[in-house]
Amino acid sequence: MKAELAEPIEAAPRQGRRLPAACPTVSVIVPVRNEREFVGLALTDLSAQDYDCVEEILVVDGESSDGTRQMVEDFAAKDRRIRLLNNEKRRASTALNVGIRESVGDVIVRADCHARYAPDYVRQCVNCLRETGASNVGGPAIPLANGGLMHGAIVAAHLSRFGIGVARFRRTSYEGPADTVWPGAFLRSAITEVGAFRECLDRTEDIEFNARLRRAGHKIYVSRDIRVWYVPRRTLPALCAQSFANGRGVAEMLFLDRSAVRLRHLAPLAFVSALAAAGLMAVLAPAGRTVLLALLSCYALPLTVACVCACRQARRAALLLPVVLIALHMSYGLGSLLGVSRTLGKGVLRRWKRC
Repeated sequence: MKAELAEPIEAAPRQGRRLPAACPTVSVIVPVRNEREFVGLALTDLSAQDYDCVEEILVVDGESSDGTRQMVEDFAAKDRRIRLLNNEKRRASTALNVGIRESVGDVIVRADCHARYAPDYVRQCVNCLRETGASNVGGPAIPLANGGLMHGAIVAAHLSRFGIGVARFRRTSYEGPADTVWPGAFLRSAITEVGAFRECLDRTEDIEFNARLRRAGHKIYVSRDIRVWYVPRRTLPALCAQSFANGRGVAEMLFLDRSAVRLRHLAPLAFVSALAAAGLMAVLAPAGRTVLLALLSCYALPLTVACVCACRQARRAALLLPVVLIALHMSYGLGSLLGVSRTLGKGVLRRWKRC
């Protein structure tokens, strides 16, 4: 079942799908909540962009309690373009809508705190929008390692096709059309046309929004010239928590817009479900043990290949990669199971139809 389209953003009149001939103005929107450790580096990069028409950097805070707000205010005192906005609902989707409504730019650049940006990041985003005719662009999400074997293994999982690196925008050498990008630089006119981000979605608002863009005939493009580095979670528990939440969000979105979900999103759900069923069969009948062993063998083969392929780049960290990949798949799959169960059990469909 598909819900109605989200309400349109009314911050600017409809402009068509082309940028102004002169220097298009840019509004940067940074959703944050308790990001004191990362927000300073992100704002340093964004304040130093070499593009002359960055009109504003809107930091939309979800009521942080760790000193994030004070840090942003300190940056704002030094750079008049930085403004602190409040996000009472504490969701990224709400933060984006708050920022878009307050913004004035022809181009809306979404910025993530867990990232570092090249000095020409905004300029290359604008160039790509102009040259490709796309409505949303981004660069390959290159994971940034900062030392330690576990973090090195987590970075390797981000790069591995058997891990997180299956999506086009996560392939470091890819350039071309994609179904989504990270974090994204949008034409304001495209947002006005297809509507706001869905605030009932917590983790997958970008996937659903990009699906609406594609259905409306807009192009999404990844360019290697757009340089942005993603800072992965540093510990295994943090990675599992993130993966669990992502899996839950994708599963819940199945009931909102099935076309936005790709097979890669459902693979961990299928694996964990099959593993649970095989485990139950093994308890109830001797033949179930054969099924369980066959399933684990089928999983072990690509797992081994992925770890061997990662040895050259990850080196010693590849020794921990099996643990990271297994934890990643299991947490994502369990999150997906919870998402399906919660959606079916609590009648979330009724809430989504109203949002």
